[in-house]
Amino acid sequence: MKNIGILTWFKSSNYGTCLQAYALSSFLRNNNYNAYLVENLKFYYGLKNPIESIVALVNKYKNKLLKHPNSSIKFEDLPNDIKEKYLKRIKKNEDFAYTKNNVKVNYNKLDYERMLEETDIFITGSDQIWNPNYVSPSNLLAFASNHKKIAYASSIGVEHIPNNKKHIYKKYLSRFSKIGVREKTAQSELSTILKKDVVTVLDPTFLLNKGEWSKIIDKTVSEPLPDKKYIFCYFIGKNREWEKQVKTFAEKNGYEVYCALSESYILPDVGVLKPELGVEDFVNYLLNADIVATDSFHAIALSINFNKNFVAFKRFKDTDNKSQNSRIIDILSTFKLSNQLIELNNSLEFSTKEIDYSKSNEILKELRKYSKNFLIESIEEE
Repeated sequence: MKNIGILTWFKSSNYGTCLQAYALSSFLRNNNYNAYLVENLKFYYGLKNPIESIVALVNKYKNKLLKHPNSSIKFEDLPNDIKEKYLKRIKKNEDFAYTKNNVKVNYNKLDYERMLEETDIFITGSDQIWNPNYVSPSNLLAFASNHKKIAYASSIGVEHIPNNKKHIYKKYLSRFSKIGVREKTAQSELSTILKKDVVTVLDPTFLLNKGEWSKIIDKTVSEPLPDKKYIFCYFIGKNREWEKQVKTFAEKNGYEVYCALSESYILPDVGVLKPELGVEDFVNYLLNADIVATDSFHAIALSINFNKNFVAFKRFKDTDNKSQNSRIIDILSTFKLSNQLIELNNSLEFSTKEIDYSKSNEILKELRKYSKNFLIESIEEE
């Protein structure tokens, strides 16, 4: 049995982060690999790796200075009842991360060295771990110089890597045996930089089907679901135009509205706010919603996976140089669902019509097969 260490973000108040890590780890364990999420690589840094250590320190300092890119309010400024519920959500997500995954924590240098000795392969997982705004040497597997390295659905999150950072990607990613990325934009960008094959694969959440996702929901402790038809909203960006559209549509058509809050602490002026939803609650609410409205990549991915009626909003203005809209455009285009982008429609009225998922499901079936084969073959290839 091969020992596989996964490098990705896995404990977060962000639902997508938790879900993608669980999906990749779970898929590998289901295929008889001893897969674990790796936590704490600080013992790699120091005098032996001066360049990487400097880069890590700079990133750490920058991240302390930067607030969430979409945030307009601090956590401590939230109303007390919202704060209490939000803290409940953080606890739920942390419990999910450590109870649903196999996590290898490096408490000391001996643990770190033992991990290196015992691990056969390292895989960088999904999410925006390669985003140039905060990429770290660890997430480029700089520490795994003597190991086989694979990327599965890693994302750069933006359309282009700045010229002054391209050498970092070339240095570390040239050492990977196989690279699978999540977006076509990343495939094009990295292929040009690395001069080697880069392929696109599905986000890890697609590696598990609807039935497998349903199994994570513990109905004995889950937040109760609404007993009337409802729209489930999850918005991360600052664009607040969706609120008026959803409110108008819901009142006209008799829907209740429930909003899962993002880590940007924006409080929507519509519907019932649900800051206390943990990862399992989030999946449950989305799975049972009549309509999903979102600007979240992973909420869209789950909606497609579950064949839900959904509408997608752009999170950024197209002129924003930090725009991550390419992720939304790519996934909708891939599954022939570009019409679900609200920008192409005058209102949400079109969302009452059931989506024809026949073509999308055929595409998913083929891409799921390809993505699973890519991952297994990359691991088994000598």
